[in-house]
Amino acid sequence: MTRRTPHCDPRLVALRRMAADQGGVVSRRQAYALGVTRWEIRGAVRAGRWQQLSDQAVCLHNGEVSLAGHQWAAVLHGGPRAQLDGASALIAAGLERFEVRRIRVSVSARIAGATAPALRHS
Repeated sequence: MTRRTPHCDPRLVALRRMAADQGGVVSRRQAYALGVTRWEIRGAVRAGRWQQLSDQAVCLHNGEVSLAGHQWAAVLHGGPRAQLDGASALIAAGLERFEVRRIRVSVSARIAGATAPALRHS
């Protein structure tokens, strides 16, 4: 059996393509759906190649996470029906010269009562 390098592994190529459309961030669920294992994610995070932003969101690089990356991490952490809300949604839609300290996300009523942890970033 030949060992694939990360640059030509079709699972990781597809994951990087997905991340490119999501500010460099993917959910664990998205990675698993493409065949990436939890051990591969854990290894990449421990090796410093990727960053764990929350228990559900992973950034596929080790550089500074963009605003779009943080927005995607917040939405992905909220689950499949989560979406940006309020000023956060306006900024994502192109509102300029306006900043917010926190990213606001609306989530499904079934998890709305749960306290979301602060997203980790460096």
